[in-house]
Amino acid sequence: MTNRFILLCCCLALLLLCAVAFPLYAETGKELFEEECSSCHSIGGEPLVGPDLKGVTAKKDREWLIEFITNPQAMIDKGDAYALKIYKEYEEEEMPDYEELGRDNIESVLAYIESQSGGAGTQAAPAAKITFSDEDVSKGMDLFVGTQQLKNGGAACISCHATSSIKSPVGGSLGPDLTKVAERKRGGRGLIGWMKSPPSKTMRPIYKKRPLEEDEVHALVAYLVSEKEHEVQTAGVLKFFGTGIVGAAVVLGLFALVWVKRFRAVRSPLVEG
Repeated sequence: MTNRFILLCCCLALLLLCAVAFPLYAETGKELFEEECSSCHSIGGEPLVGPDLKGVTAKKDREWLIEFITNPQAMIDKGDAYALKIYKEYEEEEMPDYEELGRDNIESVLAYIESQSGGAGTQAAPAAKITFSDEDVSKGMDLFVGTQQLKNGGAACISCHATSSIKSPVGGSLGPDLTKVAERKRGGRGLIGWMKSPPSKTMRPIYKKRPLEEDEVHALVAYLVSEKEHEVQTAGVLKFFGTGIVGAAVVLGLFALVWVKRFRAVRSPLVEG
């Protein structure tokens, strides 16, 4: 009887410990998720740069998730079917590895995701539409080219990037051209999330120490969204003028043919006579 009582007490103590520890574990995971993951992922919201993670712990087993988060590129390189599916579905978007987090921290992130995936109450409300003013676009361009410095001392975007308005040799070439970046990041909302905590291997160490402020992110995204629209408008204008030039050349060619025939019709009788 005594042994059973001790065993029962131990079981109850263990359950109590789990009941207390899991919320604390999930709280640590929440902080890490917001710092490392929220720039690209939501939980119960619309997909951003990467997929929404609500219920992900029910889709794949824990070991697979830990391995993928630790080094996603290694999973892709070895041909894992599910990793490749996500990679292609999200336009081959680069996901950084998180080896430095370690297993315990990754487990805590998964615990947080799991805690937020349980009921309808965790479903995010419909996101409000993001709007940008002309002032936002102007400020964003100033920040992009560096005529207005970033508050925390980060490098201006032009150091590494160009856009349709700012081409080389003025714009940088170390990073990709950002004209279509808003489209690649699934619109302004996805781009805002990405820029709050850039996950790329080059930008991550730079802007983790010198993060962009909320108003700077908003302005830069406004400029980059406008660049996509500017490219579309420019393409439309060029197409219009190109069509006009081709049309004019065809009309002039027809006039030339008609005039040559008319000229021969007048001159031939005179010459023959």
